[in-house]
Amino acid sequence: MGCPRLALAALVLAPAVALGLTASTVHAQDEDAQATATARALFQEGVTFVEAHDWPNAVDRFRRVYQLRPNGAVRLNLGLALAHAGHVIEGTELLHQAAIDGDTTGTVRRQAVAAIPELEAKIGHLTVHADGVGSGSDVTLDGAPLPAASVGVAVPADPGTHTLTLVRSGATIATTTVEVPEGGAAEVTLQPALAVPPDAAGGAGAGTTAPSSGGSNGVLGEWWFWTAVGGGVLVTTLIIIAAVVASSGTPMPIGGNTDPPFLNVMVSP
Repeated sequence: MGCPRLALAALVLAPAVALGLTASTVHAQDEDAQATATARALFQEGVTFVEAHDWPNAVDRFRRVYQLRPNGAVRLNLGLALAHAGHVIEGTELLHQAAIDGDTTGTVRRQAVAAIPELEAKIGHLTVHADGVGSGSDVTLDGAPLPAASVGVAVPADPGTHTLTLVRSGATIATTTVEVPEGGAAEVTLQPALAVPPDAAGGAGAGTTAPSSGGSNGVLGEWWFWTAVGGGVLVTTLIIIAAVVASSGTPMPIGGNTDPPFLNVMVSP
């Protein structure tokens, strides 16, 4: 995500300013020299990654600095790196905090205030529709829970591709992806796949009797099947014989057995 003007803001801050190492903090750094030295080294690494446009690593370093020295200057650097890495909403919120922090210097505050409108213009909006949310179903956005209050209304979203999942009783019943344009809006509906009825799936549901598989061949092992087949073969054979007699005029004795499961028909020469 291109923010060339904003990228420079992370470079104009000297480590002492970014880490809040002013005269008012001399006593604190004396007490925690190790943390200060670590924060300074991590900040320098973060600046190096910014110069290389390696935003994920820049975010990592500035986030570590923020854990050690949570002040307005570090919020500014972390916020800008997050915006470049695609996390515009989180980055913007950090800049808002940097702009109002009591420990933020005038320079840092001016840079944060100047950057906020540009970042806010990049934020998109996403509307997610899903049934049953709050009553057994939950929605996740990129793996994180989406509050029920955010379903059915347009909410701020980072520009880019997002994955939405509808979960019910711990099982995923619908998933989809959506592209949110930079500064634009997108809308998506999570629709669970239709369940396959037991009868259609070949299962034994209510009012359905499962075929027996113990030592049989399904319908081929049923007595009524062979009775019907035997009767059908007999009728067919009699029709054929009748046709032969009618055509030749000579009676032809027949012999057979109609007991299931076989029908034998003998025709004398």
